[in-house]
Amino acid sequence: MPEEPEQYSGIQILFRFTNATRTRRFNFNDEIQILFDFVESQEDDCFHDPYAQFDLIKNFPRLSLKNKTEWMISEVFIDSEKEQLIVDEQQ
Repeated sequence: MPEEPEQYSGIQILFRFTNATRTRRFNFNDEIQILFDFVESQEDDCFHDPYAQFDLIKNFPRLSLKNKTEWMISEVFIDSEKEQLIVDEQQ
């Protein structure tokens, strides 16, 4: 994982797992794939099933990021400093 940006640059994202939450800052010019990489790097106890496939869901407007991994973070989170993503484990 790349270094987190300074406190007042980039975007802060709260990840809502089944059993935990995690917060991290990312650069706006990072690809969405880095968000998936971050989730995969978390401890197994964050997940109901650590081996399950997952999607990242932006709540409002509701948007799946699964097929947007090559997009830039700035293309999804326009003019935002803080966001939440739901880590949706797939069955």
